[in-house]
Amino acid sequence: MVNHKPVIQMQAFIKQVGEDIQVHEVRYHQLHIHEIVVINAEGIKVSEISKEMDVVIRYGDSDGIAAPIEGLEAGKSLELKGVYLEQNGDAYPSLAAAGPVLHYTHQPIGYIVYNGQRYE
Repeated sequence: MVNHKPVIQMQAFIKQVGEDIQVHEVRYHQLHIHEIVVINAEGIKVSEISKEMDVVIRYGDSDGIAAPIEGLEAGKSLELKGVYLEQNGDAYPSLAAAGPVLHYTHQPIGYIVYNGQRYE
């Protein structure tokens, strides 16, 4: 997979957990994260990365993580790596905000670490 969008690895706190959504047989967790600390950034300057953003986590199919992440809750920390979209646009119409979003938080690009467990 060739990727020309910025890829970011970060630590953050969950500010809000949205309801899971289903689009064409694919399910997604929806989170809003804040207090972001960038560990690594490819294709973007750290100063250009928002300190708050939405995250979508695909699960339950061969392209996303295998199963839902249990126990996602506001106030908990997590580590993530994924593709950064500066503006959501039409990529995820269910998200209320049009601001930045992190997606592809699964292989071959990204991952999530939550409660000591790594999801790819």
